[in-house]
Amino acid sequence: MAEVPVPPANLKALRHYIQAIEGFTRKTEAVLSLGPVEIDQALPWGGLPLFCLHHVVGSGEAFGRRGFSPPATAFVATLVARLKERFKERGTVVWCLPRYQAADNLYGPALAMLGLDEKALILAKTKNETKALWTMEEALGCADVSAVVGALAAPLNLTAERRLQLAAERGRTTGFLLQPSAAVTTSTAAVTRWRVGSLPSAAPAWPGLGR
Repeated sequence: MAEVPVPPANLKALRHYIQAIEGFTRKTEAVLSLGPVEIDQALPWGGLPLFCLHHVVGSGEAFGRRGFSPPATAFVATLVARLKERFKERGTVVWCLPRYQAADNLYGPALAMLGLDEKALILAKTKNETKALWTMEEALGCADVSAVVGALAAPLNLTAERRLQLAAERGRTTGFLLQPSAAVTTSTAAVTRWRVGSLPSAAPAWPGLGR
């Protein structure tokens, strides 16, 4: 049987219908291109919608006692660096991190390589995850902040995530909830959820271990 292509207008209408079912009916005002056309086209908005909450989880590559994934952390850092450049008048980035082990901390030179300069970064180390959530919500409602990241190891309930989503809409700030793996995630109020991992490096053209 020959495949019949779906008209773009019908596909767009279907995507809006699915968004309404999922409860996301607010019109997207701004979108950030992720670079690869294949990824942008796979998203209903043609890119990453801004002024809302996004959920990013790791895929098993864990370091530190709490197990945050380096690929997922680098993915978030790259996105917030691009948001900082896009909104230069509000280029501050707030990264909320409860006091975990040293291995769960951020490494400044690596962030700089990803485009996130330390001068634009406020690292909020809190006593526990409850205070990190409060800090994240307050930062999302701040007009001088372009992006907020919360690195939390414990599962969040739907109410807590909904508060973050509403704060992002109110402050016109983009939030990222970074968690170790899908094992700690439940229902979510975030607009998108990403599971980020790594693949083996390509075989080098020369003998040896490669990169």
